[in-house]
Amino acid sequence: MPTSRDIVNDEAGMRPLLIASLGNPGSNYANTLHSAGHILLNTLSANFGGPVSGQPGYGNAPVAHCTHSQSLQPKNSETEQQLFIPITFYRSPSYMNVSGPSLAKAWRTFGAQNTADPAAVGSSPSPASLMKEPRLVILHDELELPLGKFKVSSGKGRSARGHNGLKSVMEQQCLKGIVITRVGVGIGPRPQSRDPEAVAKYVLGKMKEVERERVGGLAGPVLNAIEKECLR
Repeated sequence: MPTSRDIVNDEAGMRPLLIASLGNPGSNYANTLHSAGHILLNTLSANFGGPVSGQPGYGNAPVAHCTHSQSLQPKNSETEQQLFIPITFYRSPSYMNVSGPSLAKAWRTFGAQNTADPAAVGSSPSPASLMKEPRLVILHDELELPLGKFKVSSGKGRSARGHNGLKSVMEQQCLKGIVITRVGVGIGPRPQSRDPEAVAKYVLGKMKEVERERVGGLAGPVLNAIEKECLR
C-alpha cells in the first residue's frame, strides 16, 4: 500500500489527512446523538480503512490507516488526475468536553509520521517534503443541521459556536495556528427549549437504528467532500 512518502503529485501535492471524531466513550454513551461523529467514523473506517487497533502514539485509541484514491481535475487541465491520499481514522477516547489534550497528542504523532520535518507541522511545509502540510479533520455533532445532513468548512482559529468539544480542541496550543476542517454531522432538529438541561437530555438520547443508518450512510459523500475540500 502506498504511503505519503511513496507518491508525489506534481499538480495538487499530497495532503495526509487525520480524520478524528469527537464523542463520549463507553457503552452508556454509545449510539447517542452527541456521539454522531463516532458513528460516522466507525462507518468510514469500516468501509475505507485498514484494521483498527490501539496505538501508543495515539493514546491507545482506536486507529485505522488507509490510502484512498480520489479523482481530481487540476487547474488548467482537461484531464482528471488520480490521487492517492494517506488517511488515518482516529476515534477520540476522551469525553467530549475534554477532547482537546488527547487530540493534540494524536496530531503531534500524526505530524511526525507524515511530515519530512516534524517541527514543520503548523508552519510552512518544507519544499523537500514533496507533500502538502497534513490536515486535521474533525467530525462532530451539529445541532443546527437536520439528521442525515452534514456541512464541511475549513479555517484557522474559528469559533467553537458553543460546542464544548470543539472549544476544548481550540484551546490546545499546537492546534491554534493550523487550518482545521470541520464536518458538522446533523443531529437536529434541536429541541424548542434552549434550556441547557433540555439540550443535554436531547443530545444524550440514543439514536434509533434507522437514524444510525442515516448517519452511517453519509460516509461516502462525507469522505468525497473532505478530500475535495482539503485538496483545493
